[in-house]
Amino acid sequence: MNTRAINSAAGVICAAQQRDRTAAGIALALDAAGHLNSPEHAAELEQLRKERETALAQRNAVLGTNEQLQTRVEEAGLARITAENEARTLARANKKLRDRVAALEGERAESHSVDEDPIAYALTPKADAVRNVTPQVRKLRALLAGQREQTGGAPC
Repeated sequence: MNTRAINSAAGVICAAQQRDRTAAGIALALDAAGHLNSPEHAAELEQLRKERETALAQRNAVLGTNEQLQTRVEEAGLARITAENEARTLARANKKLRDRVAALEGERAESHSVDEDPIAYALTPKADAVRNVTPQVRKLRALLAGQREQTGGAPC
């Protein structure tokens, strides 16, 4: 005899009687409380409830992980956009600086005589007229011309 189960069933019957239930109503109350199940059925029901709780916990963990991953993807997207904007800003600033350097070098070339700088003088056509150009000067000119082509005409 299971005293605990009997007391529990008695409590269910008493509560059903206080609600003016019929015998069928009392039986339904006992069934809803799980007192009409066989021990095997009750054990299976309890096992299914545990499995449901485990599945719900796993689902909640997956949903939490999914939310974290979505947040990380959003943050990475924002970081990428920020980096691209900064790169464009730096590229514009770099171009402005290169243009300014080219302008300053142009002004300096106009205001300074190449005669003051032997290397600059050696690279001018004026120096070619004075003496025959050496192979080293030709190589240096070709190198500088190649650098100008790579940078789009801007000085290095």
